[in-house]
Formats: sequence, structure tokens, C-alpha cells
Amino acid sequence: MCTLCYSQSKYGPYCNITCSCQNGLCNSGIDGDGKCAFCNTNYFGLDCSSLCSCVHGVCDGQYGTGVCTSCIGAYSGILCNIPCNCTNGACTNDITGNGLCSSCNSNYYGPTCNRCLCNTSRGTCSSGPGGNGLCSSCRNGYYGPTCNMTANCTNGRVSDGPLGTGVCSSCYSNSFGPTCETCTCVNGTCNAGLGGTGLCTNCIPGFYGPNCDTPCECSAPYTYCNNSASLGGGCVNECKFKTHNCEQLCVSRQTAPNTGWVCGCRDGFRLANDTQCKACTIEFICVNNTVTLSGKNSSTIDTTITGDLKIVSGSVSITNSSVTGTLTVVDSSTQISGSYVVIGGSIITIGSSFNLTGSSVVNVNGNFVLTNGKLDVSGNSFINITGCVDLTNSTLVLQSQGTTSTIKVLETSSNCTVSRFSHVQLADSLTSSCTKATVTDTSTKREISFAVTYDDSACNQFPSWLIGTIAVAGFIVIVISVLLVANSKALKEFFFPFREAPPDYNE
Repeated sequence: MCTLCYSQSKYGPYCNITCSCQNGLCNSGIDGDGKCAFCNTNYFGLDCSSLCSCVHGVCDGQYGTGVCTSCIGAYSGILCNIPCNCTNGACTNDITGNGLCSSCNSNYYGPTCNRCLCNTSRGTCSSGPGGNGLCSSCRNGYYGPTCNMTANCTNGRVSDGPLGTGVCSSCYSNSFGPTCETCTCVNGTCNAGLGGTGLCTNCIPGFYGPNCDTPCECSAPYTYCNNSASLGGGCVNECKFKTHNCEQLCVSRQTAPNTGWVCGCRDGFRLANDTQCKACTIEFICVNNTVTLSGKNSSTIDTTITGDLKIVSGSVSITNSSVTGTLTVVDSSTQISGSYVVIGGSIITIGSSFNLTGSSVVNVNGNFVLTNGKLDVSGNSFINITGCVDLTNSTLVLQSQGTTSTIKVLETSSNCTVSRFSHVQLADSLTSSCTKATVTDTSTKREISFAVTYDDSACNQFPSWLIGTIAVAGFIVIVISVLLVANSKALKEFFFPFREAPPDYNE
């Protein structure tokens, strides 16, 4: 019997039996059974006679089924025969892999890690093996699957992002339309919002038109502005609809092109302050919507004259009244005494005398024109003018009896230059032989004012000639008194030389 078999392929007590294991390591030796102890690579079975199907991996061996237990290199699959197809990522290199990418580099997507379609400067890519390469989100203002489109919405909330439409989802205030454009409405409320038109739904008082940019220039008080945003807005002639319940039919007349209409009355009637056409009183002449007072003396106007008032060749007193139109005075004397008078239009005085007495206040909502006339002022009176002042060839006569008298013509329009009085003088009653009156011009660029100061201190002093006479008389009295005391007898003889001497009872 053998003690040791020298050949790896022999076994048995005499080392004379050849092993049947062709593709593995035989269980040889004197104690061996001649079977395979384990198989060579890529072989399996008890006798290692079967070739494994694993291409690039490790076979499960002698007692296996001929499949791979692991893959070698960049291969995967059950047979380790699938090469890795991933250049911008990494594969799972084992029998569970499929040759695709299990992870991708940044901004790459899909099983083979292709470059993202998303514009990554404007959005975030849906990357990785399970991504779709499109944008998962966009920066503000960009939209579309790849975030490559710019949204057109500057005045609202935009529908952006990968699923956005690029238009506004809502508009900010004063914006309209799909792109939220700025409203064109100027003086009104805009029809705003996504479905808005950008035009005005209504206008503020004084304007009309689609954009509320057309000013209403209606002549008050019997026209009004239809401040509609429609094309039909503008001045409305109320008299046409008899909204003022006129006793007589009103006659509407256009004041100027495209400035509307005013309501007047037929000749012989005038508009009263209750907005009705009243019959003209006997002292007035009512023609062409102008109330005229002609050739009347000592007349008083203490009511509201609706429209224009014209005073011709007369003497009229105006107290606590108002004229809604223009006051025209021609060759007349008009006095305002201690009153508050409102003139809705202008005051035009031609060759007339305009008198202010007491503490009168006259508000003129137009121009003050005094041509070739005279303005008499007594007391502290004021004329407040919102238009322009023209005092061509006119005289200011200050009649005040107080210590000061001021007349102020306040012109509030910056487009006018105030013309000055041609003459300023004091009434004769203000001066005397011992009274001095001084007129001080305190006018400014847009205000005409004069102050009168008086000095009557001379009236309280004795004349110098009277003082001299009294002094001389006093001196003579003193001299006579001294002489009487010093020599009464001689003095008597001097003054009574022919007087008989008294009898001497001592003889």
C-alpha cells in the first residue's frame, strides 16, 4: 500500500485510480474518493463538468446552478454580460444591475445620464436617473418646461414656472389686461384687472370721456357736467329738460364752441335765486339774459341777481347781495356800504364812480376793471379778486375819517400783473389849516394797499403871534405896577394933571 500519492489526479490505497474531476480539484490521495473537491472558474456540478453561463463574473461553483454570484468590472446582470452605459454618472455593477445609470452627475438626467434640457440659469432641472431633464421650477419671471421664456407682466402677479402661461394671474392697482398694462384713466376709476379695458368706469367731478381727461367747461349755474366715462359725457343743458321748473320756457345758448350751454329766460324775465324765470320788475330791463338798471337814482339792490347785471347812468346802492355773472357799471355811481357782496364774474366799470363805505368786503371771482373811473373808499374795505386788475386812468380817493384807512385789492392769479391807480388823493374833508394827512403806498407785487395817517398836533397849540401879544401886555402891567409903588404922587400928576387938589382942612 502507498503511504502518499504523488499525482493530484490519483487516489486509492495504491494510488492507481484516476480522478474523474476534469475541471476542478480532485479529492486525491490514499484516503481520497476521486471526486471533485471544488470546481475551476466558470465550471459547476459535482464533477465540475458543466460550464457556467456567467460571462464577466464569479460562478456559484460546484454545488451551484451555474449562475453568477458577482460581476467583475463594469458589467452587470444575472450573467454579468451587460456593459455599463453611463458616461455622466455611475452604474450598479452587480447581478441586480441592468447596465444603466444608478446615479447622475449634476444637471444630468435619465437612465443614461443625458444633459438636462432645462435652462439651468433660469430654473432647476429634474435631474438624476428618474428625472425628465425638464425644469422642476423656474426663477421669477420665467416660464415653460425649460424656463427659457420670459413672462410679460410688469404690473401684476405672473403665471410663471414650468407649467405657467407667461401672462399675469392678477394685476396690481391701476393695471389691466393679460399683461397688466398701466391704465390710461387720468381723473377717474380705472376698469382694472385681467379682464379690464384700462378705460375709466366713472370720472371725478369736472371731467368726462373714456380716459376722464376732458375737462368740463360748463357755464354755471344751469348747466352741469355729465362726468360719464362714455363718449356721451360733457355739458348737459338742464333747461332743455325743464329741471328748474321755469315759469317761462328757457332759452339755451352756447357760450363758446364746445364749452356747453347756459340757461336763460325770454326777454322780460330774469333768473331768480330760486332758479325760476321771474317776471322782470318795473325798475329792471331784462333782455338777452342780462339784467339792466338804467337811469335809476337812489335804487337799492339787496338780492341775488342770477346772470349778468348792468348799471347804466344811475345811482345804485348794493348791500348784502350777489351777482352770479358779470357786474358792468357805465357812467354811474355804485355804492357798497358795510356789506358782504359776491360777484360771480368780473366787475367792469367804465367812466363811473365806485364807492366803498364802512367795512365792506367785495369778493370778485373774475377780473376787476376800472377804466377812466374813480374808486372812493371810506373805512377799512377790502376787494378780493381772483382774476386780474386793470386800473387804467383811474383815481383812488380815500375818504376815511379815522386815524388810518387801508384799501387792499388782492389779486390771486399769478398770470396777472396789477396795474396801479393813475392818481391817489385825499378827500377835502380830511385836511384843515392845522391837520396834516399823509398817504403811504404799502402796495406789493400782487396787492394794492394805501394807509392814511393824520397829524393834528398843531391844532392843540397857541399861535405864535398870540403868545407875543400876551408877553408884551404882561410887561406893560409889570412896569406900571412898579411906578405906582415908587412915586404914586408924580404918577397921579402925570395921569391926572387937571384934577383939583382936595381942600386943606388944616387952614
